[in-house]
Amino acid sequence: MFVYIIENPGELKIHTPGVTDFSQIKTVSVAKPDCVLMQSDYPTGLHLEIEQHANKVIVYSNKELTQNHDGSLTAPTE
Repeated sequence: MFVYIIENPGELKIHTPGVTDFSQIKTVSVAKPDCVLMQSDYPTGLHLEIEQHANKVIVYSNKELTQNHDGSLTAPTE
């Protein structure tokens, strides 16, 4: 599992090439007292778990993501 920690996040963007129909993404969200947890499974085989805290976001991914200069992340196409 790959882990990405974004300190003091603004708007987190994760680009997912190959996904054109967002209704195919299976997502579950749970609000906890200290964070929001979200798990998403994509038709491309990508699995993301995201912990959103007040001052940081932690992204767990089963595939290596590319960190872009603008702060966004990009998932691989395969």
